[in-house]
Amino acid sequence: MKNEIKVTDIEFATTLLYHEIPITDTEKNGSKIIFIFENNPRIRELQIKFINGDLAVDLKKFMALLRSTKGLFIFGSTKDNH
Repeated sequence: MKNEIKVTDIEFATTLLYHEIPITDTEKNGSKIIFIFENNPRIRELQIKFINGDLAVDLKKFMALLRSTKGLFIFGSTKDNH
């Protein structure tokens, strides 16, 4: 699907979730999970702020989301590319 963004970095995927960009799907590629998001113009803005260290988050909320995101990795994905 063209209108999607694939993310392999778990911290960035969690950042997108924190900013209410929902995961639409996941894929497994070997030992990696690929998080798939619907394309959203906010993603580019968040990506730049993430890279530059310009995002502030509530640490408790972020860590809870990170644990949930890791759970997607532990329990597998909806698609397996291998």
